[in-house]
Amino acid sequence: MRIRMMPFPSWRTWAMLLVLALSSACPTGELSRNRAVTAPRPEPAVPVLTADAWRIASNADMGPWSDPQAQPVDFSIWQAADGTWQLVACVRGTRYPGRGRLLFRWQADRLTHQDWTPMGIFMTSDADEAHREGQLQAPHVVRDEGRYFMIYSSNGAAFLLSSLDGKSFRRETAHDGDTRLFAMNRDVMLFDNRPRDGLWYAYYTWIRPDRVPERQNHSVGVRTASVLRGPWSEVVDVGVGTRSLPDDPYDFINAESPFVLFRAGYYYRWEQMNVFVSEDPTRWPDRELTTMMPGNPRGLLAPEVVEQDGRFYLAGYRYDEDRHGIYMAAFSWQAP
Repeated sequence: MRIRMMPFPSWRTWAMLLVLALSSACPTGELSRNRAVTAPRPEPAVPVLTADAWRIASNADMGPWSDPQAQPVDFSIWQAADGTWQLVACVRGTRYPGRGRLLFRWQADRLTHQDWTPMGIFMTSDADEAHREGQLQAPHVVRDEGRYFMIYSSNGAAFLLSSLDGKSFRRETAHDGDTRLFAMNRDVMLFDNRPRDGLWYAYYTWIRPDRVPERQNHSVGVRTASVLRGPWSEVVDVGVGTRSLPDDPYDFINAESPFVLFRAGYYYRWEQMNVFVSEDPTRWPDRELTTMMPGNPRGLLAPEVVEQDGRFYLAGYRYDEDRHGIYMAAFSWQAP
């Protein structure tokens, strides 16, 4: 009997068999996911203003507390449950007793309207709430579990309000029943980082005696908590990235009213018009990614980013002699 020998497979045949085996063991989707993991991270996009700023709020009638020199400064903007846009700002230089500051509200049907409608005084200080008379500062509003929460500062502490409709707010106490959430100086904002690490972040202006004399001892501190009522962590100094200028009496402004957001894998932080970017919300570089108003890094102060339907807007206040008020400008995210 003759035995017929089969030809030995060529290297091409072995290659085809290997590909088939890999395809069976690792579906195409899995291969795609593996490739995505090793793909290089894209460079952070750069926020660039695309239009001139327009005014949305200015000095308004505050009844007996009105003063022609009063100025709306630190503020927050959000959309209420009925679809209207709300703005509450600290107004300084009023005739209210004590430090002369109170919170005032404006409203608009559309975010892009000019000169929103003044709606009246939102809140004044209350000694029973542990406020300092005439010192309510820097409101900031976030959403959580179907409610609106406003944080603000007075008398060396942060306070919290809540609302169902985004217009009428009531007092919230801290986890321990105190009206004060935690000790701080001023200009607090809330950043929701829970999708990434389960924490809320509260950034604020932190005054540290003898720490940074060139900025009148101003820095930026941050605390964290898993829920807004706390308990909140000890403060961490995240510093100021904007370089100090010799003989600048207003250098401390760079530590005021920090604003942070997350986008496409990166954290962005505003120091007025200077923007810094990081992969860690507690560690920031000492060089800015961009200045949104080149040559005028304090062109808009206490900036806040507002998004609607995929469009982005930057709001901030001015206190120029002829342009007091809160302004807004459109911007886009552009490739570096």
